[in-house]
Amino acid sequence: MSTRLGALVTVRGERWRLAGIDRYERCAVLTLDGLGPTPARMRVIEPFDRVSIMGRDRVVRRRRRVVLRRALDAMVQARPALGLWTAARASMDLHAYQLEPALAVLGGATRVL
Repeated sequence: MSTRLGALVTVRGERWRLAGIDRYERCAVLTLDGLGPTPARMRVIEPFDRVSIMGRDRVVRRRRRVVLRRALDAMVQARPALGLWTAARASMDLHAYQLEPALAVLGGATRVL
């Protein structure tokens, strides 16, 4: 990350001001000051925490077709077609009698008991 101290960044969905950077060979420890109603200080390790530099609140215009194409690509990559994406990451035991109706619905069945 190449930025200056005092820059506004977004980490974990919140806005912060960059107060310090300790650089190492393959990572950097960032000290952040909170911009919320209650002042807070947090330290994160980049690249393990995603840090994005906030722009100057400038709207970048894109063509509608480009935006729709990128959104569609993101949706396609997020979930495999005809897959059981919710069950794949769930921490539960699946039994055959539970899985067969779900597969039937994915296969096009409209009535499942």
